[in-house]
Amino acid sequence: ADDNADDNADDNADDDDAPASSQSAPLAPPVPAVAGDLSFMVEAKEFQGALNLIRRVAVPGDKKLSLVQIECRGHVFFRVGSPDSFFELRFTTTRCISPGDATVDSKQLAASTKHLTAGALQVQKQPREATLQIGSGGRQVSVPTVAYVPIPLDTGLSGDAQIPLDAFMGLLDQTLFAVSTDAGRPQLHQLSFKAHGERLTAFATEGHMLAMASVSTPAAAALDGQSIAYPALVRLHKLLQEYEKTARPGRRGRKDATAPPLQIQTSTGDPGHLAVATELF
Repeated sequence: ADDNADDNADDNADDDDAPASSQSAPLAPPVPAVAGDLSFMVEAKEFQGALNLIRRVAVPGDKKLSLVQIECRGHVFFRVGSPDSFFELRFTTTRCISPGDATVDSKQLAASTKHLTAGALQVQKQPREATLQIGSGGRQVSVPTVAYVPIPLDTGLSGDAQIPLDAFMGLLDQTLFAVSTDAGRPQLHQLSFKAHGERLTAFATEGHMLAMASVSTPAAAALDGQSIAYPALVRLHKLLQEYEKTARPGRRGRKDATAPPLQIQTSTGDPGHLAVATELF
C-alpha cells in the first residue's frame, strides 16, 4: 500500500521475497517488446507457485495490471503493477544465467505453461526477438513479449518494524467490508491506521458505516497515519488468504505453521509511501 500507503503490497512464494510499493516518479519511456534478453533456470513447481500468486494480483484486460514484468538482476523478480504501485515476487533460490528484462501478458503466460509442471524449466529471451521461451526437456512454449514501462526496484524504503501476520489479517478481516469501492471518493477509498502507543487501530468507512479494529503491536508507530488504497488492499488480502489456505491450512480451526511476520517499511519522500514485505510460502 502506498501514497502514504497508496497502492502497494508485498509478499512472496516458494522461497520468494515480495515487496509491493507505491511511489510517484517521472515515468520512463516504454521499452519495446524486442528489447533486452534474459535467461534463468527455475523448478517447475516454484514457477507454477509464482504464477498462482500472480493470478491473485493481476487483472486480465487491464492495460497495466494484466502484465507481468520479469527481471533478472542476480535474483529473478516477477512484478505486476505500475511504476507508482506494484506487487513484486522475488525468487531467492533462483539465479540468473543472463541478466535482462521481458514483459508478457500474465494470463497468456499461465495458459501457455500450465502443462509444464515437473522438472527444471529454462526461461529465456533472445536479443531482438519478441518472444519468451519456456521449456523443459523436449517441451517448449513461446509467449509473445510486449512493450512496457519499467517498474524500478524501490531503494527509498527504511524501517524494521514487524507485525504478526495473524494480527494484520485480523485488522483487514474486520474492516475491509467498510472501505468504499468508489474511486471518486479517495478519502473513503482506503483503509487508514492510527497508533496510540503500541495500540494500532485500523478504520474504514464508506460514508454510512464505520468499521474499526485494534491490536497491540510494537509496529504500531510505523503504521501511524498510513493508509492503503482499496485496490492494493484487496490484492494484499487475497495474497495473505492464499498463504492461509496453502501453507498453513490447519485442522479444526488450528493453524499448522507459524507465519513469518510482515515487515513494515516507509519512505520520507513526498508523497510518502509504504511497503509490506514478507517471506511467505
